[in-house]
Amino acid sequence: MKHIQKLFGAYRRLLYAHPICTQAVQSSILMGIGDIISQAIFEGKEIKNIDKGRVIRFAGIGLIFMVSVEVLSILC
Repeated sequence: MKHIQKLFGAYRRLLYAHPICTQAVQSSILMGIGDIISQAIFEGKEIKNIDKGRVIRFAGIGLIFMVSVEVLSILC
């Protein structure tokens, strides 16, 4: 439990110091994991047969989209 608290504390410090970058990376990781789950469960692929290029593209979309949304929210 102590490791989880340390990890959460580090996340909160990063979020406070660099909110846009932290949220963009978080969004990218979650979208990449979501695509892996989608390929494994809904498309029935084994983990070794997952389309890695698609996962990277999907994670990249999450990264770019989150940065643009955050920048727009600051400007507006």
